[in-house]
Amino acid sequence: MNMFVKILTFADIHSPKYLTKFKETIEVSKKFLNLNEIDLILIAGDLMEKGNLQGLQLLFNALRRYFPNTKILVCPGNEDYDSVLNQAFKISKKFSIEWLCDNFKVIEISNMRICIYGSRGSLDKPTTWQLKHIKGIEELYRRRIIEITNFVNNNYKDFDKIILMLHYAPTYETLVGEKESIWPMLGTKKLENILKNYELIVIHGHAHKSNRRIVKIGKSIVLNVSFPEKWKLYLIELTKQNINIIELPIEKTSILSYV
Repeated sequence: MNMFVKILTFADIHSPKYLTKFKETIEVSKKFLNLNEIDLILIAGDLMEKGNLQGLQLLFNALRRYFPNTKILVCPGNEDYDSVLNQAFKISKKFSIEWLCDNFKVIEISNMRICIYGSRGSLDKPTTWQLKHIKGIEELYRRRIIEITNFVNNNYKDFDKIILMLHYAPTYETLVGEKESIWPMLGTKKLENILKNYELIVIHGHAHKSNRRIVKIGKSIVLNVSFPEKWKLYLIELTKQNINIIELPIEKTSILSYV
């Protein structure tokens, strides 16, 4: 049994667009990591490029080749279009991969109860396209903030760890590197209260150009695990007391520890 629970996490493969680069990164990471020791994989959205279901299947084929038995949970991104999600769910069942769409999953590993809450997340300012094409999008984003906040408030004491797996950023702190003028269309600041008040792990994607990928806000750790631009995967090692975060392929400065 591993001393740590090992969680591999990433986002924005936009398969097939970055699939070859993703597989190359896995191959290099194998020099530093035993893939068989990964307990859980979390993918924070944009698995496919613009609703490309064939790309999704190619990604799942690759994942199951490298990780045949590992538990895999994913949440939708903005390019995992609602119009194709039902078909995506059917494909996912064939690979034993589970989507979290504003709901949660409890995983028990190494005497730890870990709750993963998955959601596309919320934006402080919907994009022009969203306002035009998605009826009630502002209310949807407002409701998600309330639902996520209430979930953490009501369930925090029931688990050893709560991980929020979102596509959109839960803070602007991990958006540095993107144009500041578009930060409200990449994430929200309205979740920062629960980040400050609870000890959470939050992973998100969407912000490809961010150069501040790991931040601590209050008691919580927030990771932007978007794959493009930086071309890194992230390994989270957990015990009840400690968290290690490792960027893969590994570099000398890539291991960060939190107590």
